[in-house]
Parts: sequence; C-alpha cells; structure tokens
Amino acid sequence: PAAALADAAHDNLRAHFERMAREARVRRARPPHAPLPALPTGDWDLLSAGIDARIYPGEGRLESVATLRLRSQAARALDRLTFYSGINVAAVDGAASFSYDPGSWEVLVRLPSPLAPGAEVTLTFHTEGWPWCEGWCGITSDLVYLSTTELMPLDPDVLSGVYDDQYLVSCRVAVPDGFVTLASGVAGPPEPLPGGWTARTFVQAYPGLYFGLSAGRFVVDEADAGGRPLRVATLAGHDVYNDVLLEIGLETLRIDEPAWGPMLYDHLDVAEIGYSESALAYGLESLIWYVEPHLAGDPAGPYGQLTLSHEIAHQWFANMLPIGQADAPWLAAGFAEFSAAYYVERATGGPRTYSPEEAAAFRALHGDLYVYLPLWGLGDAPLSSPEILTADPTVYGIVTYYKGAQVVEALRWLLGDATFFAGMRAYIADHREDPVDTADLQAALEAAMFGAPGVLDWFFDAWVRGTGVPRYTVAGHTAADPPSVTIALDDAARFGRMTLLVRGEGPSVSCREQRVEFGDAGRLDLPLDCTGRPARVRVDPDQRFPRRVVPRLAGDVDLSGEVDGFDLIEAAWSSGAALWDYSPRWNQRADLDQDGMVEEDDVGAVRRAFGTAE
Repeated sequence: PAAALADAAHDNLRAHFERMAREARVRRARPPHAPLPALPTGDWDLLSAGIDARIYPGEGRLESVATLRLRSQAARALDRLTFYSGINVAAVDGAASFSYDPGSWEVLVRLPSPLAPGAEVTLTFHTEGWPWCEGWCGITSDLVYLSTTELMPLDPDVLSGVYDDQYLVSCRVAVPDGFVTLASGVAGPPEPLPGGWTARTFVQAYPGLYFGLSAGRFVVDEADAGGRPLRVATLAGHDVYNDVLLEIGLETLRIDEPAWGPMLYDHLDVAEIGYSESALAYGLESLIWYVEPHLAGDPAGPYGQLTLSHEIAHQWFANMLPIGQADAPWLAAGFAEFSAAYYVERATGGPRTYSPEEAAAFRALHGDLYVYLPLWGLGDAPLSSPEILTADPTVYGIVTYYKGAQVVEALRWLLGDATFFAGMRAYIADHREDPVDTADLQAALEAAMFGAPGVLDWFFDAWVRGTGVPRYTVAGHTAADPPSVTIALDDAARFGRMTLLVRGEGPSVSCREQRVEFGDAGRLDLPLDCTGRPARVRVDPDQRFPRRVVPRLAGDVDLSGEVDGFDLIEAAWSSGAALWDYSPRWNQRADLDQDGMVEEDDVGAVRRAFGTAE
C-alpha cells in the first residue's frame, strides 16, 4: 500500500507542479501590469469585510464573493470608485454599473447615487478565474486590499490516506495604515459543492489543521533587501518585534542568496496569524505566516531566528524549486532546516551572533535526534521512500527535517563548500519553477564534482535511500608513545567512504587535524599527529553528518583511553543539558543511559568507572 500510495502521489504531484510551472512561465511572459496606486490615508474606514471562496480543483478555477462595507471619510461626495482585481470580476452587487479591464486590473464602479461624506456603502464583488498574479491578487482598491495570496488546490485523492481534500487559500486585507490579516481553518472536508469545495471567511487552511483568527490594526514596517521590499506586519502591540524580524530577514537573505542564488520574487512579506496547532510558521511564495504565540515568545532567541531563517529558505526550496517527488519531502524541509543551521553558523549581524561551539550544537541536534530514534524504539524510515509517507508523525518529522538537514550538511562536508554551493546554485538555476526529485539533486552535485554519473550513488544509497547511521567505537591511547587512537566502524561497506575528522587536543599541545576514510575496513589504527601528549581525542567534533561516536571504555567521555578527572569534569559540565536544548553543553557520550538528557545518574556512572583504563 505504501508503494502504491507513493506512485500515485508522485504522479499527481509532478503533474500539478508541472502545471504550476507552465502557468508561471506564461505569467512572467505577460507585459507587467501598471503598478497599483499608493494607498491614501484618512479617506475611508473599513467597517467589515468577508469572502466566500469556492475552489474547483479539477477545473483549476476559483469563484469568490467578496463583500466590503465602507464609510467615506472624503471631503466631497463621490459617484464612482476605482478598485483593482487580479481575478476576473463578473458582477458587482450594490453598483449601478461597473467595468473591468483585465489588462490594467482596473474595476470602475459607478454608484446608484453620490456617496456623501460619512455615508456608508456595501459592495459585493463576484470574481471567477484563476488568480495567477504577482504580489497581491484578488479584489483591491485604493482603500483596501482584499487578496488571495496563495491558491494551490490538489486533486482530492492525491495523497489519500495521508491527507484529505488538499487545498490552500490565504487571504489578507490591507488598510491605509497597515494590514488586517485574518486566518481561520477547518478540521475536515469542507461543505461540498457541485464540482468543488467551499471555504469561508479569510481562510488559510489545510484540512486537519486549525488556524486562529488575527483581526485588527496591523503595524507594517519595511526595509530594503537588495532593491526589493521586506515587509513585516504584526498586530498593534506586537510591533515591538518588527525590528527584530526585519533584522533576521535581512541577515538571512544576505547569507542565503550567495549560497543558493538570487531569490526570484520581487518582495517578501512576513505576516502574523493567530494560531496553528501544527506549526510555528509557514513559508509560502513571497509570504511567511508567523504564528502569534511563537512570535510573542522570543523572536530574537535561537528558536525565533531558526524559525524565520527556515521559512525564508522555503522561497528557494518548495517555492522557486517545487518538489516533484512525493516521497522526498526532505528536498524542501531538509534544505530549509539546513539553511537555519547555516544561518547560525554564518550570521554576523541580526539580533545576535553565535560561537562556533553554538553552531556545532545546532548541527548536533539535527543529527542526534535521528540517532536517538532507534534508541527510543520509535522506528525509522529512509529520507526518500514510500515508507516516509506512512511513517509515525514523530519519525516523519525527525527524518524529514533533522536527518534531512544533516544529510545536506554531510554533502557539504564531503564535497567542500566551493563545490557543494556551486552545484546547488546550478541545481536551482537549471530547475527553477520546474518540479525536482532526488535524481536531479544528485546529478547536479555530481556535475559540480566533474564526476561521472553515479559517482555519488554510494552516498545516496546509504544516507537518502537507506536508514541508520555509522557507529564509531573509539579507544584513545593518549598515554602511549606515540599517542594514537583505534576506531572501529560498524557497517563499513555502506559508510566507509565517508570522510571522518579526527584530532587530539590538550593544554600546551599542538595537534594536526586528520581526515580519514575507512573504505571497506572496519577498523582503523591512527597515530595522532601531535607535538606532546594530548589529553583527549575528538572524532567528528563539529557534527558534520549523522553518526554515533561511543567510547569503547564506558565512562570515557573524552575518548582519552582512561576514565579520569577530565571525564568527570565533562560529565558534570554537561549535567542538565538535553539533546533538544541547542546547547554546547550537550554531549552524547555523557548520556550513558541514552535518555536524551545528561543527569546525575550519568555523572554517577562516570564516577563509578573512575580509574579504569584501556
């Protein structure tokens, strides 16, 4: 069943994204519309607004009824109003007559009688079509923007058994002094209509997910991001976070564009929504929804920076580069999560910067969460396989996001920064707006290596299409002359070609980093290149790929070959740290009972082993 599901999902998703890509090319080939006029201030009050949208996935068509109730604040009576719509306007209730020019998007509405200052008017717009338009689309005017920012219906049985009735509609309203953003959701299939579905009142909904309502005056702040606007819109009172979000957004774009290439879109908006039971934020095309409870936490802290940098990365991975392989969601989520860790590593501006140890801790979280799945008996699934579509939600999340991020990091480590990022930029440029799969990624990276097709088969077989991680069992011989280390590798046939970094460390000791490969051998005896006696041994100290590094001698936290005071100090320093803390104090080897936390009983186990040696 999983294989049949994956085949159906793959075919349907690829067809869907190919249709999207064709539409995008047609859209970009059209002459640009005249720019919308600047919003005036003080002329109107928006008293209420509503939209009733009907989606017809099989026909690729949207029908909507948008009702606006307005009060004039103009100094003179008006007999006509000008609106703009990116969707064809079929009728306007409450108007004497109207005209619609699809070339300029202009909707000219004549009122039955002049509208006096302070008087109210209610107009209902009936639209029909497919809203492929840049930026804002939907019903807009010089006083209010009512827009569908994303519409992505999928056939109802594309992922039957995983999700039901896929569709996505997002609506926003903007008034002269800020945005009014409203979002709500449904828990199951919406009320069926002949040929389609209905979603009511400012919906951004995936069935099964709840979104809360954010309504009110929004404060909008804007910054220039390389010649395009970066806008942040939050409810009044939450605008204290706007500067922080702008800083993170600007720093993320500064880091990501040299890595991945130019962002395709001519603007990027970050808008607040009220509630979601399933996520902290959502990265749509040129729009990021930021969930209010997470926003009201600490957007300048690690989770806040990771969240926004992750969602901005989706502008490349999933939006500019749609995923055409249903059983490889890591091509979007894994790369976005890698980008978040890359932000931590590279940030030199923004609300705060991070030390190399903190950056390594972010990578350690990605790898260790996956390592602990089998230790906790939660199961496993390959990054790209039918099983990922039917996996337990915890397994799906950890494999797709965290293992995915570490596998991207492993590719970077294996190829080197210059080759990896050159290959990634070519991959994105060559496939922009076209669906991609794992084979496309592998081919692009192999080309960047100037290697023959298939030169990375071993890597993708082991890390993408396979499960598990290499386990390195380490015995240090730091007291020997010369000092050395013995490392045993489980499953060398699969993982032996992975480059491993080893080095000795200690006070007043100079040691050279050594890069080694096991090949098919399961054991490596390596003299340490040190001047003097090292106090400890480090194996993959910066966590460049998912792996387990365990001491052959229980309690030998620092891999020196004996359990001594240094091990007690390291265990005590790690005490209280957990693998999900993003903390440099976390040490997988100090977690002797493998519960994901270093606690008093772990320190006690090291103390009881004190004095033992290889």
